[in-house]
Amino acid sequence: MKKIFIPILALTLLSTGCDVLDKNPLPSITPENFFTSADDAEAGLTAAYDALQGTGLYGQDMIVVGEMPSDNCTSANGDVAALENITWNSTTGQVRSIYRDSYIGINRANSILKYVPAIDMPEARKNQILGEARFLRALHFFNLVKLYGGVPLRLEPTETGTTEVLNLSRATVEAVYAQVIQDLTTAEPLVAASNATRVTQNAVNALLARVYLTQRQWAPAQAAAGKVLSGGALATSFKTLFPADNKSESIFEVQFAGSNDGGNILPDLLLPSPPATYSFPKFSIPTLYRPQASAQPTDLTFVVDTLSDKRWSFQGVTNAGRDHASYVDGGRGTGNDDGPFVYKWPGNPNGFNSPTTRTCCATLMSC
Repeated sequence: MKKIFIPILALTLLSTGCDVLDKNPLPSITPENFFTSADDAEAGLTAAYDALQGTGLYGQDMIVVGEMPSDNCTSANGDVAALENITWNSTTGQVRSIYRDSYIGINRANSILKYVPAIDMPEARKNQILGEARFLRALHFFNLVKLYGGVPLRLEPTETGTTEVLNLSRATVEAVYAQVIQDLTTAEPLVAASNATRVTQNAVNALLARVYLTQRQWAPAQAAAGKVLSGGALATSFKTLFPADNKSESIFEVQFAGSNDGGNILPDLLLPSPPATYSFPKFSIPTLYRPQASAQPTDLTFVVDTLSDKRWSFQGVTNAGRDHASYVDGGRGTGNDDGPFVYKWPGNPNGFNSPTTRTCCATLMSC
């Protein structure tokens, strides 16, 4: 029996060996084994919010690409000059980074929408998470359709590298806008009525109003904006806006962990050196700016009223007793460090580490 048993045992091991070895790596995290608890759902949502601070989004390029082609700003700084001269193409850095980082955010929102519904957790919080994810996805698609026209409508998380998944065709502009509106209208009743640091109904309706305005749908735009106006309050004076976090006028505001403004280049881009950390070609000066003494009739600065416009009456720190912004006149740096910069801070912004930086607009003339 022994001579017969050993080969049979060996055959049994060989026949089952494939099943024994064919296992998912235990240390790996996949969407299927990650989204299993309420804590996982919260972590997934945090990751979706985290995408907003990417360099291609509100960490830098989303601001740059909106201002640079206008008369508000000018720069000779690398790819930004292509935006200034309206000569950008698919290889321009900001064009690539916005597209890339937007889809990173969309993919994270898609993972939430796919996997969180099956998690056993309080239904009210689950619905809020799903609503916030829909808002974030809508925001990304809205930015994309304004900048690129019709784009691929990725409504499922990208989990394979198959040709079918990677080469998704562009949707029409109309289809993208329809998806944005659907996400926002679905999100409105799900999200919280108020929350200082997350998506709220006011945020949903404010974005919805902008979407409808972009499509020239005046009646629904007015209705959505009306909900925001009835659900918020304006500040009583400029100085009450400081410190800037979560004031009554805030509609959608997110604070990220870490040092104040750590890694965010916007404070340096919006100020000359000093008080910014160092000098490099900024984009805060109007395209047609020249000092008034040498301004030409075609310059934007030719019509600036430096006498009665209160913003020009004080240069330096905006202290707590002032009800309007002041400015700082650059001139000690290089390139676009020369000229007037809005100074909407109650103290020294200290470059990258400003605890009170409030980036409302880039130039004094465009406020």
